[in-house]
Amino acid sequence: MARTREASIENFLDELRINEDGYANIPGGEVNISSTAEALEISNILNFKVNNSLDILLFYQKSQNDSGGFSKMPREDRKSVV
Repeated sequence: MARTREASIENFLDELRINEDGYANIPGGEVNISSTAEALEISNILNFKVNNSLDILLFYQKSQNDSGGFSKMPREDRKSVV
């Protein structure tokens, strides 16, 4: 019975993975830093292997600001403000 609950959570995590970059808040939603971090934390607790973890790392790197903090969206998706 415990495995069924765990498998259900794993399936839900797979549905939240919108693309190779990361996870969204809801299935079909927009990939963002906070949802990706939460999904990775849950998968770590479940010992559920995440495929393409290098792509997720690159997503985090693209989302890092010059100050060292993180933006919700990767740099290439942000509109430049002059």
